[in-house]
Amino acid sequence: MGREANRNYKYITFGETRRRLNLLIKFHDLVKIYFDNSKLNMISGDYIEEGEAKEARIAIDSILYKAYKIIRLANIKTYTLSSSSLAIRGSGQNIDLILNIFNLAKNNIPPEAAIDYIERAIDVYNVNYLRKKSILLYITIALALGIISVVLFIHTNKVPEGPLSVYQTKGITDSQRIKQFDKTSQESGTANRFETGSASKRDFVLEESYKNVSSINKDAEETIADDQYTSQSIYTIQTGSFLTIERAQKQFDSLVEMFTMGDLVYLRIEKVDKYYSVRLGKFQDYTNTGKLLHKIKPHFSSSIIMKAHIKKGRIISLHKDPVSSQNKITLTFNQ
Repeated sequence: MGREANRNYKYITFGETRRRLNLLIKFHDLVKIYFDNSKLNMISGDYIEEGEAKEARIAIDSILYKAYKIIRLANIKTYTLSSSSLAIRGSGQNIDLILNIFNLAKNNIPPEAAIDYIERAIDVYNVNYLRKKSILLYITIALALGIISVVLFIHTNKVPEGPLSVYQTKGITDSQRIKQFDKTSQESGTANRFETGSASKRDFVLEESYKNVSSINKDAEETIADDQYTSQSIYTIQTGSFLTIERAQKQFDSLVEMFTMGDLVYLRIEKVDKYYSVRLGKFQDYTNTGKLLHKIKPHFSSSIIMKAHIKKGRIISLHKDPVSSQNKITLTFNQ
């Protein structure tokens, strides 16, 4: 406690407020027990203490000065007027009701007067306690929301599973790519194509980046592919890659529900190494793949363009036109 024990109630911490409040409540209860179990001797003006009253007096004596100090630090005046000849520890005609709590009857003062001062102090500290508690609650909520925001940000911006994306391989943002492109295109004259062409600078830069990544993904695909079942490489879109078939099937079903048959060309689940990858599209050029990506990516943010080989032996599920067959069939091929 130290210096804080001598501070006014307005300038103490939440913990000190709670400590003082608990001590005052204990003091109040002990005083009530004492007077409820004592009988006043009208001749001598002393209290005849019975069993519980004797125990309460011992406990009151042990915390009397602490309680008195706490009450005064709540800006509560604890003295009143009385006969100076009967005042104990008083000054003139003033008697302190807390310090003289066992001599109230001698000064013709009812015990309720002292109890009233104690209850006023309790009210002061209780209001202060609730105010500080509210502040702590707001701070705790703010910290919790901050932590949740960070966790959600990390979760929603985590690097997709499966083959490497542009951002994993290069570690730079789209704006940085465009700045690099501006710097090099001035020398090579590449920038002129945007003056009359329909493609934007951003699309061109990202297209070149995806092409570079496609070559990396191609090497990864060829490493695990079986030449007996591998056809020519094609452009395809991977919307997600999962460790369990259930999560992959869930995304597969979401794609079927959200998009038309025209967008679901060669939608499939492939077993690539230990991952179940959801992919769709089988394009010979990047441009058409990019058009489909613009439709898919707003709903599945981890979608990327890949250049891969299709191996029939690792296709777990394949979506087909319901006109020609069932809405969704599961194919099993001999490896």
